[in-house]
Amino acid sequence: MNATCSSLLYNMYPGYDYCVGVLSSSDPAAAAAARSMRDLAIIAANATAHNITSTVNLIGGLLSDLAECKVSYIRMGSAVDGGLGDLVAGHDAPAGAASKLGDAAGDALGCDMAMSRRRGAAKNVLHQENWQNFVSARFASNIA
Repeated sequence: MNATCSSLLYNMYPGYDYCVGVLSSSDPAAAAAARSMRDLAIIAANATAHNITSTVNLIGGLLSDLAECKVSYIRMGSAVDGGLGDLVAGHDAPAGAASKLGDAAGDALGCDMAMSRRRGAAKNVLHQENWQNFVSARFASNIA
């Protein structure tokens, strides 16, 4: 394994330590028993297959979370439209508008929680938008 990792060109991946790390941690018993470059290539290919499967699972989870956020944002849009309609119409119960706008703020937080629960994701890709929408809806609710 050391000879193989030393002989590779490192212009396409991080280098010797990466090579040794992948080959020795993916399947330590197989790495110890490897007798040829082919054996090491099989270990590397298995590690790649594992990484791909993990990424596909992460993408599936993110798509599910995004679908949940889409539902939250559709509901949020309806709540804001309802609150705005109440305010524009001059209804005597501004508390109703405030409640609807407050519900919209809650939906933004719900989306943020859905996107944050993915443990394999490096970051919540909607955090900034969720926060801005939460603050905006809460601000409008407080004024109403």
